[in-house]
Amino acid sequence: MIQCLECGAWLDRIAGMHLKYCCGKTTAEYEKDHPGAPTEDEEVTTTRAENTSLANQGREFSEEHKEALRKAREGLTLSDEHRENIGKSMEGR
Repeated sequence: MIQCLECGAWLDRIAGMHLKYCCGKTTAEYEKDHPGAPTEDEEVTTTRAENTSLANQGREFSEEHKEALRKAREGLTLSDEHRENIGKSMEGR
């Protein structure tokens, strides 16, 4: 577990939804305000990497999808249209 440096909560991961309600910051803003502070427990990171590798075996991603992933990792926000498309794709799951 790691501790949020904004509110003191102990979490497996400090990211979007927690930060939105805790302090109104994005992950990028949190990382800028607390350079070097962990945002994910090491065990969670390892498990996530293993699961992602297994899930993505044999998959090929379009250049557009790769670019969207790069932007998301940089803390850039998605367009309203992109968010809407994601929402539509999640309906019925």
